[in-house]
Amino acid sequence: MTLSIIIVSYQTKKLLRQCLKGVYCHPPNADFEVMVVDNGSDDGTSAMVREEFPQVRLITLSRNLGYAKGSNAAIREARGKYLLFMNADIAVLADSFGRLINFMEQRPDVGLAGPQLLNPDKTIQNSAFRWYNFLTPFCRRTRLKYTKWGRRELKRFLMLEWDHRSECRVNWLMSSCVIVRRQAIEEVGVFDERYFVYLADTDLCRRLWLKHWLVVYTPAAVFIHLHHRQSAEELQLTVVHFKDWLRYIWKWRGQTPPAID
Repeated sequence: MTLSIIIVSYQTKKLLRQCLKGVYCHPPNADFEVMVVDNGSDDGTSAMVREEFPQVRLITLSRNLGYAKGSNAAIREARGKYLLFMNADIAVLADSFGRLINFMEQRPDVGLAGPQLLNPDKTIQNSAFRWYNFLTPFCRRTRLKYTKWGRRELKRFLMLEWDHRSECRVNWLMSSCVIVRRQAIEEVGVFDERYFVYLADTDLCRRLWLKHWLVVYTPAAVFIHLHHRQSAEELQLTVVHFKDWLRYIWKWRGQTPPAID
């Protein structure tokens, strides 16, 4: 099988329904499977998938185990040469999958690639990043972002000097929508389950670079990311982000990230 599309969902029934409709409206131009991991949702997600998309391989977890554990549950059962991880808030465009598969087929040195992500208004969304510095999460989550140093750090981290319209090797890519070569996963390992939501993608890309697999952003493929967060969730997500950040710096303490620029 060429492609396994993996969607980890938690309390996103409506978004997931639209996402799956998009997948089957604009399917890959190769043999594929769709796998949904319901991370302990209580909003009827599993029932919706069973009733409306019986062709989907559904994995139900008893509680929310987080992104890394949910993704790994699917990886263990996936059959594709390539694994494409996407959030339920991704909208698929015509030939989105085909262009990503073609890119990977033409670039055997690439372990992980990410498409260009657009906001609903078709502006480009930042999805490629440089490595974190120690204070980067504070620049993103606190008022430090409004200081001169904070603005400079975010410009570096978000690669704002680059227009995101050209192919580029990058330190890491946001896992909202990425394609990974199974061979690379088998070599470096699956997502580190110490992370709940954040940094699992950063960590995976770091391990790929250490094993000489390229991580590449390609605008040849385009998806829309309906990234939206309720303000009431911000504090909770900030706490999760900082906890995952502490796990990351403890794991990689004393080690310098791979230099690729």
